[in-house]
Amino acid sequence: MPPKYFPRNDADLLIWLQNLREQIATYAAAVGLDAAAKKSVLDQSGQLVTAIEADEKAYQAYRTAVANTAAVKASALASLAATLDHVSTAPGCTDAIRTALRLHGPQSQPVAANTYKVPLSTEAMPGRVVLRWKKGPLDGINVYGQRGSETEWRLLGRDNRPPFDDLRPLEKPGVPEQRRYRVIGVIDDAEVTPASDVVSVTVSD
Repeated sequence: MPPKYFPRNDADLLIWLQNLREQIATYAAAVGLDAAAKKSVLDQSGQLVTAIEADEKAYQAYRTAVANTAAVKASALASLAATLDHVSTAPGCTDAIRTALRLHGPQSQPVAANTYKVPLSTEAMPGRVVLRWKKGPLDGINVYGQRGSETEWRLLGRDNRPPFDDLRPLEKPGVPEQRRYRVIGVIDDAEVTPASDVVSVTVSD
């Protein structure tokens, strides 16, 4: 098990590592570290800083790409729908052409939004809680949360594409807290589904 003085949260760990790198040169001789040992501490801490920063950069790039894809998808599908609706009703468009272009609706029975309870699960990760959910017939969800002794549900945000990340820090640094979540499905800007089952997770540094 890692020593308790290693922060579990990546943001806090970066600060801790930077401080170690700045201070080790001052105190290395006093605590019996020779030049090779001091270099090893600097090299390993530097590698870890670089890896964490690269991971965070990649994660932010992923979130940006997901948001960009959602915007492109909304615009492109709206434009395609307008064109293909015209194609489907054109005098020369036959059922065979519609079949070839796959302009027929799905054969499966659609799920009614007002009866759809959004499946929801959580996973506590360093610096965030990840909420995984399934979109079904919805445009998105509103995410609600409670923590500790709270009894009122607080709106944490709207999410149009899973997963949703709760990036809030602990209310009291170093003190684990229980968080509870539920979500409600949204079409346009209206909440249209029953609330999901409540899921709980314990969050710590």
